[in-house]
Amino acid sequence: MNEASLSGEKTEDNDLTRKMSSDPEFENSFFKVSKSNVAGWGAFATRDLAKGDVILRERPLFVATNNDLFQEFYNLGSDDMDIALSLHSHQFIKGDTPIILGIWHTNCFAVGCHTAGLFPIAARFNHACHPINNIDYRVNQANNLIMTARADIIAGQELTISYGKNLSPQLLYLCYGFRCRCGYCSGLGDDEIAMLSSHW
Repeated sequence: MNEASLSGEKTEDNDLTRKMSSDPEFENSFFKVSKSNVAGWGAFATRDLAKGDVILRERPLFVATNNDLFQEFYNLGSDDMDIALSLHSHQFIKGDTPIILGIWHTNCFAVGCHTAGLFPIAARFNHACHPINNIDYRVNQANNLIMTARADIIAGQELTISYGKNLSPQLLYLCYGFRCRCGYCSGLGDDEIAMLSSHW
């Protein structure tokens, strides 16, 4: 695995990748993670991509269930803890919630019926509702996350995944704390935002 980067990290082609730095920036042969004009950070194609291109194979930082999350987190080395803690916890997580629990619920990907994994690179991909998301992902038997282009994509275009095919704009707001503006769904009006925010 080769690593170097915009900020000290880069991988080549389809190498199995593991995040090695808490810096959000990342680049490989297909895309880079950088500042987004609309959503904090995002992933952007650095070259034209063809439907079916595998753009990322990522190892999890760690895998856990809800029951052993804290144990698995505290088993990490200090550098890996810093990587986990560099991820976003959405603003509506209750104030007394442990920060790693907020980060976990905001960023984890299911890898089994009762287990999930934290994938710090994949966690930087923003959402677009299905079917306009241009990236699909799956987790293989080794708990590695694999991302694939679901359409032809031009260089510079933001790469998006669906956080859940059946998640409504309301659920996206409640679960992840953002207002979906993907252009496909109906989105949320200010009155709906005010009503949902009152739950906290």
